[in-house]
Amino acid sequence: MILIFSGFNKRYKYINNILLNKFPSSSIIIQKDFKGDHKGKYNNDPRYDKETIKLFEKHIQERDKTEKKYYPDDKFYLNENTKYLYTTSKELNSEKTIKFVKSLKPKMVFVFGVGLLNYQLLQCFEKISVINLHFGITPKYRGSNTLLWPLYLNDPGHLGITLHQIDSKIDHGPIYHQQTTKFSKKDSIHEIFCKTIIQAINPTVELIEKIINKTIAAPVKISTPGTIYNNEEFTPEHLKSIYKSLKNGLLIKYLDKKSNFEKPKLISVLKQN
Repeated sequence: MILIFSGFNKRYKYINNILLNKFPSSSIIIQKDFKGDHKGKYNNDPRYDKETIKLFEKHIQERDKTEKKYYPDDKFYLNENTKYLYTTSKELNSEKTIKFVKSLKPKMVFVFGVGLLNYQLLQCFEKISVINLHFGITPKYRGSNTLLWPLYLNDPGHLGITLHQIDSKIDHGPIYHQQTTKFSKKDSIHEIFCKTIIQAINPTVELIEKIINKTIAAPVKISTPGTIYNNEEFTPEHLKSIYKSLKNGLLIKYLDKKSNFEKPKLISVLKQN
């Protein structure tokens, strides 16, 4: 049995529903407040002109439209035996959560789409693996919006995921697996992100199975700190720059190898088994 910590957005439901189906005796803690940007967020913000706000609104509309196409279901697949707890970002590390966790005996913990688990909560899992699925290649891209920052920084080679052991720092623990996203020249931002999620399914399931069966090699520790991007750092102006870069052929240049883009040094202990 695994314990899942899940966000409430469609992308988190998509992967965690697959895990609930694959491992039907699992339990789940659901952080029910949505993460990320939303419609109307900057409508009355004097820092941005009408054109920039309009671009942001269109971006959010297209995101929701694309995610609905890739992830049509909008509910959790909880069976009659599923033990679950709804919480919020403020209550994630509360005594209520800790009490629920202590009532379970999971073989491992999988985290995708919730806030940072604090030391007291992590102590409940002292003898088992706690794995996080992170959007972005660590340690270069840690924190928030780590699929958008590579596009803004003209670094599409770092679009991908990291599956790592959680510690007390943000997206910092030893790494089990990393992979870059396979996308096409014509993909939109949202299609790239959805493909990143879909392509994460197989290695996530494989890693969980190997951890449960105790057939996985030890994760790899990283000594370099990398960069942590805070959520409030990314603004509609950054988004505006990304769309300009895409219009000017960023993905085409990358896939046609017409420019010297940096290649990430990927880690994976899955390949050793």
